[in-house]
Amino acid sequence: MRIASLPLLLIPVAACASGAPAALETPPAPPAQVTYTGTTTEVRLSGDNTPVSTVVDAPLDETWRAALSTFAAFGFKPDQLDPSQHQVATQGHRARRTLNGVRLSELFDCGSTITGNVADSHMLRMSVELGVAAAGARSSSVATRVNAVAYPVEGTSTEPMRCGSKGTLEKRILEEIKARAVKR
Repeated sequence: MRIASLPLLLIPVAACASGAPAALETPPAPPAQVTYTGTTTEVRLSGDNTPVSTVVDAPLDETWRAALSTFAAFGFKPDQLDPSQHQVATQGHRARRTLNGVRLSELFDCGSTITGNVADSHMLRMSVELGVAAAGARSSSVATRVNAVAYPVEGTSTEPMRCGSKGTLEKRILEEIKARAVKR
């Protein structure tokens, strides 16, 4: 299967592929949009969807194997996989309250209600995209992008809410790939 959006994911990585390994890049905080209708105020985050990337001190094939095992270790089941392009993605991973023992509110900002953080009380449907590219003979660049939408679990007719990533999940994924690739 081909992943149409992932080749764009690797463009920012190529820019940091030369020289010493780069630190993990965190996307800037998404801007907020506030709408006041006279009776209610609605605040929405519009995430900028910036991928987080890093350079790994391991060849492309080793980094790709580490990326696939990390993807599985996080519980993501690929529904898009392109081994020739070293790209993998899932578009419908669901999580409620936690992901790998981490509260979803530590990973995503979906806003809050009177009962608390939306990320902790709603079902989150995530898309996770990951791409690996050669950055030299013995190094690789890895980029990942995560998006989420929160759905109420009570069966109410509330509209789904788009969540902004805090960059934490992307960093955890990339750090795990680095650790697994270097061990090999």
